[in-house]
Amino acid sequence: MPSPPAASNVQPPSGPGGTRPRVIPVSPPDPDSRRLFEALLSSPRILQTFFRVLRFFPAFRVPGCKLAVVSRAADVRAVMERDVDFGLAHFNARVMPGGPFILGMDRAPRWFEERRILGDTVGDADSVWAESFAFAKAAVDRVRGTGRIDMVGDLALPLALNTASRHFGVPPPDPPLPGEPERPDPVVLARWLRKLARRIISDAEAPAIRAPADEAAGQLAAYVDALIAFYRDRLASGQPVPDTVLTRILQKHDVPVGVVRRF
Repeated sequence: MPSPPAASNVQPPSGPGGTRPRVIPVSPPDPDSRRLFEALLSSPRILQTFFRVLRFFPAFRVPGCKLAVVSRAADVRAVMERDVDFGLAHFNARVMPGGPFILGMDRAPRWFEERRILGDTVGDADSVWAESFAFAKAAVDRVRGTGRIDMVGDLALPLALNTASRHFGVPPPDPPLPGEPERPDPVVLARWLRKLARRIISDAEAPAIRAPADEAAGQLAAYVDALIAFYRDRLASGQPVPDTVLTRILQKHDVPVGVVRRF
């Protein structure tokens, strides 16, 4: 999920007297209201009419509720930079199968700790970008003669699986080590990730979407937990392990399995 802009001199937020500002929890809208709201936002004509009127009211509060609307670019940026005054984690938690993901939406103490761990273990970001661009270029070159490309099947999905394998280590890029947990087939892994993404993006409560995502989250977590235990045993006995973000975290940080899994 997206995380707030990073800055090298960022410190954990605090309010007057060194305490965090009070965050008022807001209950998520009911499904019917949400569907109506999404339908209105998907209509270009309605949006065009709305913004024609809104331009004359750059900032106002909606009567009867705790909702304020700002429309000027400078005001929007100022609000977005005040992420310590409001939170989204309580809303996003219900659509994240398997628990919270790394660097959630709120710049809270957990966000700072995870950012520190990731900064120590992610490695050279430029090399990751270079490898990703090279992989994407090769994928495009393979289909250049046809003049058509399947953005999901030919580019997005293979690139995501390559990055998850070579950089993050799930599954590892090298041949299996003796005693290593059985690796999921790339097609199976892709299906797990697709089900999780569908659940997170759609925010749907329908059993046809939620149940497969919960099942996929459990299967992926079981594999990752077994892989973590396997690497920990090898590291404890001085045996070599692949050089990935996962193994670097295990070597440099004594953190619970649940925290490692988020990475």
